[in-house]
Amino acid sequence: MTELEVVNDILRATGDSPVSSINSTHPNVTAIRTQLKRTVAKLQRRGWWFNTEYEHEFQPANNRITLPNDVSAIVPEDPNVIMRGKELYDRARNSYVFESAVKVTSLTRTLEFQQLPESMQDAVKYAAAVEYIRDSVGDQTLMNEFKTLAGAAMIVVLGEDLESEQLNAFNRPTAIKMRVGVRPYRGRWE
Repeated sequence: MTELEVVNDILRATGDSPVSSINSTHPNVTAIRTQLKRTVAKLQRRGWWFNTEYEHEFQPANNRITLPNDVSAIVPEDPNVIMRGKELYDRARNSYVFESAVKVTSLTRTLEFQQLPESMQDAVKYAAAVEYIRDSVGDQTLMNEFKTLAGAAMIVVLGEDLESEQLNAFNRPTAIKMRVGVRPYRGRWE
């Protein structure tokens, strides 16, 4: 699915004529694209099977660590290291200065619409339509229809996420401790 297809689906749903180019000067196209971009970022913030990566190491440049623009969240090994804007910050030392690499157990990236799996593209389309209809059209009945579609699409995404994570009660921290002894549990990905 392309961004143009999504824009045209929303235009048709709200009674507007479709456009032939994503760069159309139609005022509603700009509003829909803006809402689509917001929704893409919002729905990915949680972290899913397709935008979460594990075991990264970031090296300081000039004693500072700046993260790539598409990184929206991190889980560092050191709990005192946090993300402030796009830089790492050490709360224990009250400093942005790092003299050595920082290991991150996982990070979440914000992908472009085209990079999303089809199920998430559907969820984004319907969620963006709900927001657009609420803000621009104001048709409660139409908005409720798209809320239902958005909810159904998110159920599919959640199902795919659960399948890919291969969750198992035996992988829970408590079960692992019982299976391997009393040693401290450090993480699921060790």
